[in-house]
Amino acid sequence: MLAVALLTNLQEYRGETSVAVRHWQGLKSMVEVSGGLHCLRIWDELHNFLFWIDVLICNALSVRLGQISSHKNLDQPPGTYELHTFLTEVSQQPSTLGTDTGDVRDGCFSPLFQVLQRSSPDQSIRGLGKSSRGKLACLMYITLLELHFHNPRAKIPIYQAIEAEISRRGRDRIIHTLELFYVILSMSNLDSLCHLIYKLSRVMNAAKRLERVDYSTCARLLSAFLGHRNPFEDIGEILGDWQDLSSRMMASYDSSLLSKDW
Repeated sequence: MLAVALLTNLQEYRGETSVAVRHWQGLKSMVEVSGGLHCLRIWDELHNFLFWIDVLICNALSVRLGQISSHKNLDQPPGTYELHTFLTEVSQQPSTLGTDTGDVRDGCFSPLFQVLQRSSPDQSIRGLGKSSRGKLACLMYITLLELHFHNPRAKIPIYQAIEAEISRRGRDRIIHTLELFYVILSMSNLDSLCHLIYKLSRVMNAAKRLERVDYSTCARLLSAFLGHRNPFEDIGEILGDWQDLSSRMMASYDSSLLSKDW
């Protein structure tokens, strides 16, 4: 499985997307034959590396690693619909709307958000793209944590543990987004949290299909929810852009109910 994942990574780097997709679909079958995602978790490094590639490298795959089965499953909504549902929930939260005064936020001193504000050390087109995906994935994961635990992140033990690990690593070197995301994956390989990683895989692969401006709208909405929006940007503008994107996403979903997304 590791060899196939490395091949997929190389093929994506070379721009051989169609070949990479075939290899990834083969890898997904290997995972299912070996007992599925829950059995994959036994091999920590392999599990983390596969999801790292799935989220950051692979492009709009028809079979996401976080999808429980490659077959039609009525309990598993299409990626676009699941992403839309997730962002709609975010848009309706008091913290996003700016009406929650009792929330506990970590401000600009959070080690995680300091990492997310750093520029990518790789300024190539592929390097910047990977960094952009890493930042959106981290924002999505933190948001999923808050929604799942119904608590601000400062009160969530796993978030505190990830912060502590990033602070420890940051004593010796500068930590960038891609390493932060790997730490998130490695520390979330737990019975109580693995389902969040699977969902992250699905919604991130759906987000990759968005146009650049719509991709940015997702990031702006999540940043607003987490209390880190641009202070010069009005929340009404963000929500307006989200409503426009929301309408187009649902129109696209309605026109493709019988498409391959299932």
